Amino acid sequence: MTTDTKYNGWANYETWNAALWMGNDASQYWGEQAQECYDGAEADDTFTRKEVAARDLAGRMEASHEEYAEEWMKDQASFFADILNAGLRSVNWDEIAGHYMDDVDEEQTGE
Repeated sequence: MTTDTKYNGWANYETWNAALWMGNDASQYWGEQAQECYDGAEADDTFTRKEVAARDLAGRMEASHEEYAEEWMKDQASFFADILNAGLRSVNWDEIAGHYMDDVDEEQTGE
């Protein structure tokens, strides 16, 4: 039995679906966030500037969607809230952030 959960080239269905909706509804916003993360990032001994920026962007994406879900559910306890939270936990935010970081203008520093 295979455990490959890839979906349309993404880590899984949840990641593909999140990336699809983000691309349709907020692509420009997340592109601007990616550039902002890159402009504010600094490389260290372990990670490149782009890797640091991608991690920051992934955190922003996850926090934004968790806040939206919390607002939408209004702290309800239900089957649907549990399913929504499980789906959000399954999203590979690093993969989506990496996709947006591929379009970052590394020559632009924002200074």
